[in-house]
Amino acid sequence: MVTGLSELAGRLRESLIQQLFTEFREDPDVISFAAGAPDERLLPVEVLDAIIAETAAGYGRRILQYGPVQGFAPLIEALLPVLHRRGVKVGADEVHVTTGATGALFAVCAAVLDPGDRVLVSDPSYGAGTGFFSVFGADVVGVPSDREGMLPDALDRELRRAPTKLIYLMPTYQNPTGANMSSQRRADLAGVVARHGTLVVEDDAYCELWYRAEPAAALYAHVPEQTVYIGSLSKSVAPALRLGYATMPAELLGKVMQIKQFLDMQTSVLTQAVAARFLARHFAEHTDRLRREYGRRLAATCSALHAAGLDDFSWDQPDGGMFLWLRGPRGFRVDRDLLRSAAAAGVLFVPGSQFHVDPEAGLGTLRLCFASCDPDRIAEGIARLASVLRAARRGDP
Repeated sequence: MVTGLSELAGRLRESLIQQLFTEFREDPDVISFAAGAPDERLLPVEVLDAIIAETAAGYGRRILQYGPVQGFAPLIEALLPVLHRRGVKVGADEVHVTTGATGALFAVCAAVLDPGDRVLVSDPSYGAGTGFFSVFGADVVGVPSDREGMLPDALDRELRRAPTKLIYLMPTYQNPTGANMSSQRRADLAGVVARHGTLVVEDDAYCELWYRAEPAAALYAHVPEQTVYIGSLSKSVAPALRLGYATMPAELLGKVMQIKQFLDMQTSVLTQAVAARFLARHFAEHTDRLRREYGRRLAATCSALHAAGLDDFSWDQPDGGMFLWLRGPRGFRVDRDLLRSAAAAGVLFVPGSQFHVDPEAGLGTLRLCFASCDPDRIAEGIARLASVLRAARRGDP
C-alpha cells in the first residue's frame, strides 16, 4: 500500500463520468454526446500519413532527436498567420509550443499560483481548467455569466472584493455553454482587467470551429500586456499530436519555459514538424470541412431537440464550438440515478454540475457534444435522451 501521498494527490477525486464512460465505451449501441473530442472519422489520417513519411525522409534521424524548449521553428512560423488572424500580433520569439493546451495551462499555473491564491473563472466554466487551479491549491471563485460569457460588472465586483492572482476565460465558443463574446463584451472585460492589473489566461481552443461568422478578435488583442493566450491543434487538427501554443508577457514566458524543462523538456519535434507542414498546406481546407460537418450536426441536434417536444427545457444554438448547453425547468436535477438511467437507455451526456465551482448551482443543466456524435444517430440519441428526461420529470423509476 502506498503511503505518504502529497496534498496535491489528495485533492484528486475519481470521476463518476469517467466510470460511466469506461463501463459503456465498448457498447456499440450507446450513442454518446459526452466526450468533448473530434469525430475520429474527420481526423486527417491519409494526409498526415503522407506528411509523416515525407517529414521522416526530409529530416532523417534528426527529427527523432531532442529539440528546443521554445518549439520547432518551422511550426512557430506556421502558427504566426493563425495567431495574427485572431488579432494576436506577435513575433516568432514570443510564441511557445506546448504539449497540448493543458501543458501550457499547467506551466502557467506552476509559474504564478501559490496555495491560497484567488482565481476567478466564468460560472459555469471548463471543468478541467477549474480543476487545474484547485490542484494547485487555489481558491477558485465563479463569476456570473450570461449568453456571452463572463459579465464585466460582476468581474469588477469580484476584483474589488479581494486580491486576485488570475482570471481564466474561454471567450470564444466556451466549453461547456458555447457562449461567444461579442467584440464589445471583450473590450468591456479588457477594460476591467486593465483597471485592476490582473493577469488573464485566455483559452482559445475552439476558435476555428465557427458556423455562422468568424469570431471577434481574441481578448488578447485588447489587453496583450496582461494576457496569456493559449491555442490548441487538438480540436482543429488531431488530439494525438498533443500540440498547443501560447504567448504571454516576456518575463512570464521565460519562467514558463524554465518550468517546461522540468515538466517534459520539450514537445515532440516529430509531431511539430508534421504539424508545420499540415498547417502550411492543408489547414484551411481541413478546417473548412470541419465547419461544414460540425455545423450540420449542430443543426441536426437542435432540430432533434425541437422534435422531441422538450417544451420545458431550453437551449441556445451556439455560433460555433462543439457543445450545446441544455437547461432544465425549475426543480429538475441531474443526479447519479438519471445518469445511470440514460446510460442504460443507450445515451451519454455530461451533467452541468461538473462545470460549476459549486456543483449545486448546475444540477438542472447538461452538456451535449454534438461534434463527436455519429450524424446518422443524432436524432435517435436525442429521442433516447428526451425519453429519459421526461421520465425523470414524471418521477418514473
